[in-house]
Order: sequence, then structure tokens, then C-alpha cells
Amino acid sequence: MSDTKIKAVLFDVDGTLLDTEILYSEAIDFVLKDFGTRLTNDVKEEMMGRESLDATNILIQRTGIDISPQEFISRVDIIKEEVFKKAKLMPGAEKLIRHLHKFKIPIAIATSSYRNFFEIKINSHSELFSLFGNNITCGDDASITHLKPNPQIYFVARDLLKIPNLKNEECLVFEDAHNGVKSGCNAGMKVIWIPDFRFLNKSNIPDNLHGAHILLGSLLDFVPEEYGLPPYED
Repeated sequence: MSDTKIKAVLFDVDGTLLDTEILYSEAIDFVLKDFGTRLTNDVKEEMMGRESLDATNILIQRTGIDISPQEFISRVDIIKEEVFKKAKLMPGAEKLIRHLHKFKIPIAIATSSYRNFFEIKINSHSELFSLFGNNITCGDDASITHLKPNPQIYFVARDLLKIPNLKNEECLVFEDAHNGVKSGCNAGMKVIWIPDFRFLNKSNIPDNLHGAHILLGSLLDFVPEEYGLPPYED
């Protein structure tokens, strides 16, 4: 059980609330096929949770393809606009969001995704995501100058909640990627890591979990009352 009562819950989106990492791979592979190669899981893992240009530089360096990062991003973005429409919820996401909202637990989103793509991803789930109100921070917002693993995005998301005297350690963060976990921990928040082992290698999970409080198999494994939150009713 957590020794600090949680007063707010902050969520990453890609791979945490929405099953979009597989869609990123689909878009990237669509472009990579013109170069006779595919996205491997080790490169994918290194790219996850990073800003688009940074991730693309890693991809180009690791694959050796002959294209500028900007051109690659432009080509992939065209595909993203279509594949992101297929985004599905991760197991347990809807149950947890509705539960927290029902009991008036403040919730916010902190995603490195650019807002235009975020809107496409949530289009089929707009009613659910409306429960976050305006408490949504995206990677291209004017208030964001540094992305994960820098903690800034979690500080901005926290401040949107406008909770007087809210301490960082009273914020619970859900993340799926290495850099996201580091970001939440760097913010001094309590982080629950839910890695997607379709893309992350178990051997790359450090013993200290980058400082995360716990590692769970999915959102379905989360027990709210262990963090001072109301228990599920079913």
C-alpha cells in the first residue's frame, strides 16, 4: 500500500490508455518498405516515448536508410492520419477513467503526442476523453519546451488541475515507456509502469524500474484502494 494518499491521477496516452504503439509501427513500416527494411522491436523500444524528430533520428541511424528525418516524418505523418483512426482502448482504461471521474478524483493527460494526432486517436472515444475536460497537455502545446524524460509535461499537467497545495508525491502517474516512466519519476510523482511486452524486452527492465513504484501487467491489475483511492464497486 502507498504511504501517501493520492489526490490526482495523470495519464500518458500512447500505449497506456490507447493501443496506438502498434499503429505507429504500422505507419513506420509502410514507409520503411520502400527502403527494403522493417521496424524491429529493439529499435521500436528505443524510439518509444521520444519526441518525433529524436525518435526518427534514432530510426535512421539504426536502419541506415537514406532519407532526411524531416522527409521521413512527413511521409509517416500522412499514414498516421489514417491509421490513428483505428485506435482502440487499452484493457482497463475505460473502467479506470470512469471510476475516477465518478468519485471526482482529478484526472489529467500528459502526452508527447501532437494535439492534431491526439484528436484523431480519440475520435472514436470522444465521450470518454471528454471526462478529462480541459486537463489535457500535448507535446506541441506552447507551454511545453522539453519532452519526456524531462518532467516538465507532468508539471504542466499537474498545474492544469488547479488543486491548491498539491504535492508532486500526491500525484499518481500511469506510463508504459522507459522515457515516460523517467519523466514521471523525475517530477517526483508516484509512477505505475505498465510496459507493453509486445514492444519492450523484459531484459531491458531495470531492477529499480527507473524509480517507478510498481510494475503491472495492465490497467486491469490496478487496485485503487492501495493508493487511498475509492475501490471499484464491482
